[in-house]
Amino acid sequence: MPKKKDFEFQGLMSLFAAIAILGIIFYLVGEQIGFPGRERTPQDERMWRKGEEQKVAALIKSGSFESCESVNYASSDGIDYKIVCKNNIAVNKAIETLDMLWCGKLDNNLFSIDDCERRVIGQKLAEAPSLSVCNEAPRAAIKSDCETAYWLDKAIRDNNVGACANVEQANQASCEEIYWAERLARDSKSIDCSTVVTSLKVDCEALKLARRNPSQAFQYCSRIGNSRLAIACGR
Repeated sequence: MPKKKDFEFQGLMSLFAAIAILGIIFYLVGEQIGFPGRERTPQDERMWRKGEEQKVAALIKSGSFESCESVNYASSDGIDYKIVCKNNIAVNKAIETLDMLWCGKLDNNLFSIDDCERRVIGQKLAEAPSLSVCNEAPRAAIKSDCETAYWLDKAIRDNNVGACANVEQANQASCEEIYWAERLARDSKSIDCSTVVTSLKVDCEALKLARRNPSQAFQYCSRIGNSRLAIACGR
């Protein structure tokens, strides 16, 4: 089971993962609609749902935020398709234009404004790695995570964990752990487990044993607590 610590810096990893950003998921779900004059059937509902989904998908593809006002449809569990339409266009526009003003148009329920802003900053950082990007962060927490993501990426690219010394002290341990987890996942054979951070020494040994003994890999992989290494071990 992944250790609790693996989930403590989700904001940081949201930024760091921006190098592989991003697919926008439509929040399109089943719904109940009344059909005047007769009792609705499952086929009616499927046909109506398909039509509404196609309409909203077309509006999202058009990129016209104002056109979402034409949507007047909600699912049985309360999801408003007008909001779905606006959220998807706003996030798409934010990433396409790298303009965080679009994030402010989100409902902050189906899609988080904070997450949108992190994606924009993360995308900017991925396209032009520079600490100056972090100065554009709208809040101190995002700025701190941006700076940590910058130094973490540099540490991995330069194969130098010392770069983690440049982040805030509160984030240094996580920077070092993520660095070593990434190094081990990529090439555990060349790494001496005695040199990695204490929190990953046991996982390092288990990963090495799994790769040396493929027939017993499941047994060794099940001992690994770090989520990144658990995935790498199972491949």
